[in-house]
Amino acid sequence: MDTWPITLTGVAADGDGTQLYPAWCSAGVAAGAAGDKRRPVDGMVAELHILGDGTNAGTLQLYDMNGDDEGAEVSSAAAVTNAQIVAGLAAGRARLIADIDIAGSDKIVTNLKNTTIMKGLVGRFVGSGSCTLTIQSSGIYQKIYSLG
Repeated sequence: MDTWPITLTGVAADGDGTQLYPAWCSAGVAAGAAGDKRRPVDGMVAELHILGDGTNAGTLQLYDMNGDDEGAEVSSAAAVTNAQIVAGLAAGRARLIADIDIAGSDKIVTNLKNTTIMKGLVGRFVGSGSCTLTIQSSGIYQKIYSLG
């Protein structure tokens, strides 16, 4: 099990999401290039804690999704567009697993204990400010060497 924090900055309701990776899973090479490549994989969220930024409010949305399935470059970058999220949901290649309202000073321990992830984890904080997630997981991301 790995425990890792990640901060999501607020976006509009139709803003981009982020394929979630820990900081030590640094950006890899783009599709088609040889070298280290990171990618989302199946796994489990053992526990998820959420911390608001102390001032602003918003809604945390988490998706079981591999942005690569919808054409997002998630090895060298991490953005998954709203259109890609919507397409993944419509085609059944993504599912919403959390939609949690957060006030600025909230500290939330979610009920996502031992949640199975089939594809990877995409997050989006809809609102202003930011929120920080502390994720305890097994799997969800991977770094491999690709021949291109």
